[in-house]
Order: sequence, then C-alpha cells, then structure tokens
Amino acid sequence: MSKVTISRLFDDYADAQKAVVSLHEAGVAQDDISIIANNADKWYAPDYAAGASKGAAIGAGFGGVGGLLAGLGLWRFPASGRWSRRDGWPLPRPARWPPVPPAA
Repeated sequence: MSKVTISRLFDDYADAQKAVVSLHEAGVAQDDISIIANNADKWYAPDYAAGASKGAAIGAGFGGVGGLLAGLGLWRFPASGRWSRRDGWPLPRPARWPPVPPAA
C-alpha cells in the first residue's frame, strides 16, 4: 500500500480548518489529516497565568521559611559575636548614656 501526501498553504487558520472538515466529509480518516500552522493569527494563546498562582505560593513558602531561618540565626548569633549573654537574653545591652569616663 502506498501513501500519498497532499499539502496546501492557506492564508489563515479558518480556511485550513474548513479544508480539514471537507477532507473528513470526503472519507479521509481523521488520523491521516494533519495541520501545521505558524500561529500568525494568534488563535492559540497558552495560559501562562494558570501557573502563576502556584509559583507565587511556592515562592511565598520558601521566602517565609528563609526569613524565619535568617531571623533565628540573627537572634541566636547577634552581631557582637558572643554566643549568649550573662543575663540570658541574646541581644546586646544598650549603651550607657551619658557615657561614664573610665576610672583613673
């Protein structure tokens, strides 16, 4: 059995769809018909917004966990470099004001 390939160039997608319907009505099997298009008429527009909410939720989750870990790290290891304070609070004590001059 030999196969015959027929090709045609249409000006727009609607004309190509009409040709497919005509071929199907003429008895050509649906599996034997193909359309290759360049989407110049923008008849196919993927829905990029569908994945945006999922990406926003994942980003918010990672951002929240990252912020929590960063905050806990700064709370446990303050900028003074000491592991803990004598009074049990891991934050530096406020500076004395007015400054007291060193004892002579």
